[in-house]
Amino acid sequence: MKRLLLTSCLLISSAAWAQFNVTFRCASGEIFQVSSVGQDQVLLQRGLYQPVDGPTRLKLPQVISASGAKYSNGEYSVWLKGDDAQLLHGEKPMAQDCSASRDSEPLTPIRDASSGIVFIPPERWLAKDVKLTAKAGTDIPVYGKIASHQLEYVYQDAQGVQAPLLTLLVVPSSHFAKMTPPANSVELGRDSQRVYLAQLASQSPFAANSEAAQQFALLRTNLDEVRQNFSLYGVVIHQAVETISAKVSWLDRALRPGTEQVVELYVQENDKLGELVAQQSQILEKGSPRGAVLRFDPAAINPKLDYVVIAKLLQGNRVLLKSEPQPVLTKGHGRDAMLIMSKKH
Repeated sequence: MKRLLLTSCLLISSAAWAQFNVTFRCASGEIFQVSSVGQDQVLLQRGLYQPVDGPTRLKLPQVISASGAKYSNGEYSVWLKGDDAQLLHGEKPMAQDCSASRDSEPLTPIRDASSGIVFIPPERWLAKDVKLTAKAGTDIPVYGKIASHQLEYVYQDAQGVQAPLLTLLVVPSSHFAKMTPPANSVELGRDSQRVYLAQLASQSPFAANSEAAQQFALLRTNLDEVRQNFSLYGVVIHQAVETISAKVSWLDRALRPGTEQVVELYVQENDKLGELVAQQSQILEKGSPRGAVLRFDPAAINPKLDYVVIAKLLQGNRVLLKSEPQPVLTKGHGRDAMLIMSKKH
């Protein structure tokens, strides 16, 4: 569906136009979003998931291109071709080999370079229909003249009805004294320049006892959970938390409902698993593998040691499938892992 939507937006000669908001992941590790703003303009958002050099939010008008759709302000450009994208600074590539993310991919922890927010979404949001949107300045509803940034997590049901689960609002300190904070909002913290607010979900918009209402109730968060998962760049308000993201799959396409998927982070010593550092376990109700996010205390990581993640599928105490260990974190390895389980291990 995303491919059809995005492709329809990129046909320059087409009179039809539809809104889109697409996240692209690049071979270099950069992640950015491109959103339609009117018929001939897009909003490019960078730095939402990691610090980046250069501007983080740009509105770019459409320009003539030989193929695909190109948006440029003369200095920065984004070039979209089907499900692929490229970022340019002048004629120099900033990010290449970028592809549109699938809706099934889990949410990524936020490390927003421009607002200073670090937030790790609750695990139960990762496999559900929870989406993240980011807005800045006058694009922010109601508080556009006061707040500088807004990050919002929204649940969307099968009919497309949306309900906010959590809104993170960043307000310059000089403006904060002049504003009336949103209802159901609390202050998470502040630094020398900004105040950080969290607005929790209000009443459910879904019919009582409906499937959507029940799902919304399960996904709702609370202040204690938000505080645990929130931090500021360079300021540890609560216990420091970092993450590893793992994409998990198995070789055959069989569904295994009711099994338990376990992903673990270990110290590796002489090609053997040593101390267990972190673990995530989830029951696969529909029987298909899910992405996983492992949380760990960065103070527990020794840069001189080797660390690996593994995935296994359990039926009771019996191991049905298992992956090979994948190195992460230290000695040049990153925080992402691709874990493919099979019966061979």
